[in-house]
Amino acid sequence: MQKTKIEWCDYTLNPIVGCKHGCSYCYAKKMNDRFHFVNKWEEPEEKPLTYIGARETLDRSDSSKTIFVGSMSDMFGDWVRSGIIHDAIWEARCNPRHTFMFLTKNPKRYMDFIFSENVMLGMTYTGDNACLDIDLINFMMGVKHQRKFLSIEPLLGFIPGIPDSNLLELVIVGAQTGSNKIVPEQKWIESVTRQFAPEQIFWKENIKKIARRILKQDFISFNWQ
Repeated sequence: MQKTKIEWCDYTLNPIVGCKHGCSYCYAKKMNDRFHFVNKWEEPEEKPLTYIGARETLDRSDSSKTIFVGSMSDMFGDWVRSGIIHDAIWEARCNPRHTFMFLTKNPKRYMDFIFSENVMLGMTYTGDNACLDIDLINFMMGVKHQRKFLSIEPLLGFIPGIPDSNLLELVIVGAQTGSNKIVPEQKWIESVTRQFAPEQIFWKENIKKIARRILKQDFISFNWQ
C-alpha cells in the first residue's frame, strides 16, 4: 500500500496491475510506461503480497483512512479472477474504521459480490457518449450497495441526466491534462453542476480554475476545498 497524491484518498492498494480497457487517457498506463511495474500493460499481473504491508500500515494508523483499491487496474474487469476480488473485499471487511473505494468501467460485476458498509463503489463515466449507456444505468439502478460515487475524470463531454443522482455520495470531476489536454466546455461543466448538489462534487485541482471562470457568478456556492 502506498501513500498517494490522488486528491480524494490517502493510500492506494493494487492487488493487480495492468488493464485491458485501452483508454487513450489512462494515467496508470503512462505511469507504467515510465516505471515498468509490469512488462505489458495489456497483460495484467497479480500482486499476491500486496496486503501484507497494507495490514501493517492500517494497524499502525491512529485515524481513519481512505484507500483506493485498484488505482493501477480495473479490479472488476471481466478478466480479473473472482478470488482476487474476494480477497480485496475481505481486507475491507477486516478494517471497518477505514474507507475502501473501488472504481470500475464494468459495474455489472459489482452485482456478483457483497460489500461491507465501509466500501464505496464507483464508476468512471466521462460524458463522451451522446446519451446514458447501459453500464451507467446498471450502476445507478442495478447495483444495490448504498455507498456509491461517480468519477467524471476526465470530463470529455456533456453529462446527461443520471437517474437517482441524489443517491451518489460523491462525484469526482477532473480534466484531461498532459500532451492530449482537453479543456472542458461550459456546457459540460454546467451539465455537472445542474444535476449534482454542491456538497456532492469534488473538483480536482486540474479543473478548478476552469470551472470557477465558467461559473463566476455561482462558484461561491460550491465546495472548492
